Amino acid sequence: MNLVPFFHQLAIWCTLLTAVVVSGFTYVVVNEEGWRAQDGTLDVVATCGTGVYYYSEKALEESDPQYLLYQEGEGLFYANCYACHRIHADWTGPSLAGVTERRSKLWLYDFIWDNNRLVKRGDQQAIELIEAWNGSVMTRFEWMTTDQLEAILKYIEVETEDGPTVVASQKNAGCY
Repeated sequence: MNLVPFFHQLAIWCTLLTAVVVSGFTYVVVNEEGWRAQDGTLDVVATCGTGVYYYSEKALEESDPQYLLYQEGEGLFYANCYACHRIHADWTGPSLAGVTERRSKLWLYDFIWDNNRLVKRGDQQAIELIEAWNGSVMTRFEWMTTDQLEAILKYIEVETEDGPTVVASQKNAGCY
């Protein structure tokens, strides 16, 4: 009896479960400045005990012609990127704030589709990025269309401009 396919499937499911658990439980971290949000992508976060509240003012109104693109990008980001990336903080992968200012869209498309291909071609930016993250490579998203990538990048651009915002800071506010 060949158990290799069984263990292969088991490894895939364990990896997916780990990614879901890790990404679902952490939103706020402590640093030397006190509590701060990992990113500004949630509308409201309140932490009982610290009384610090964070939210993201959406920079695009529903009347904005780019709103539907932003909204599609938000869904794609949470479905495909959020397990490893945050907008305003490093996570399993690097922070994505300002990524469209640091890299060209064509380079980003190539990296997202297949970063290994860029490394094999000798692309220095890709090599340095992967080395900076201890050799960790990003999942390939070859199935994504340029329209889908454009939507994700629009979402990242808007959230980068907007940034996380502190709306209240009162010790033990809202705790019962």
